[in-house]
Amino acid sequence: MSSSSLLQQSLLAYYGREGLWGYVEVESGRGSSDLMRWWRAIAIGYQGRLGEAIRELSSLRHSQDVEMAAMVALVQFHHMQSTIDENEIDDIERALDDEERREITGRENGILLAAQFHLFVALREVESEARSDRLEK
Repeated sequence: MSSSSLLQQSLLAYYGREGLWGYVEVESGRGSSDLMRWWRAIAIGYQGRLGEAIRELSSLRHSQDVEMAAMVALVQFHHMQSTIDENEIDDIERALDDEERREITGRENGILLAAQFHLFVALREVESEARSDRLEK
């Protein structure tokens, strides 16, 4: 990974961690790699455009670089929809189970992205709970 690509990844991770999804969408739109498409898709999803995010992530499900991260994000965004497609979630989770059993070599970046996405989800939940607690007081 080039130093400019690493810098861009770090910037996207920072924006995502801070919940600045509009910035993530703009920055990721500057590239066309599957990695940049993944970043753009999660930014779109966290901005509430779930259908668009799901379509983009579905097209990334078989990209070796982001396969696992795309599936993890797909499950999350399907759960966020007003009408949840349980069958689709089950299919994705089965594919994730299969993916987890495969050899890791060559897929480290996708696994790290999936872990990073889990962090974003956890941060959103903590922020939501804190907001709830403040409103109750």
